Amino acid sequence: MPHSEIVKLLKDIDGGKDWMSMTGQEIMKYLTPEVLQIVSYRIPNQGMSSNDALEIVGILPPEMGDSIIGYDGIPAKTGSDFDIDKMYVMTRNIELRDGKVRVTQDAVGSKKEMQNRLVDLYEMILLDPKTYDKMMTSIDGAFLKEDIAGTRDNPDMGKLRRLKNL
Repeated sequence: MPHSEIVKLLKDIDGGKDWMSMTGQEIMKYLTPEVLQIVSYRIPNQGMSSNDALEIVGILPPEMGDSIIGYDGIPAKTGSDFDIDKMYVMTRNIELRDGKVRVTQDAVGSKKEMQNRLVDLYEMILLDPKTYDKMMTSIDGAFLKEDIAGTRDNPDMGKLRRLKNL
């Protein structure tokens, strides 16, 4: 998670603490496990594999700006082609309670409660074993297999193979 983004969230819930001067490791000590669970989605969204349930495992230093370092399978899984694709994240609303940053416990039906519930529902769907195959299947996988299979019978590929062996 970017240092600047988490600091913005933390300043909103406790402006008296000097969050900006803390390291990512110091901030992580304040965060409860449920705060570390986020949902990501890619725009353009092309199905279940464009979404992910992720866990924040560290906070990058301020010099990294608004960057997030994801696992290395994300581009292949989501079909990202590195042009104008964007990945967004949804976090739950948070509050400082009992000295820890926790998910808010607002009244049922309140805006924050409904927003948190939406993230919960996305996460439940993305983590459900019945959804796993659809979520983890690359949107490009079938296309690439068909494209490669189609080259076997192509006479031009035979010429290319012979040229390669020269």
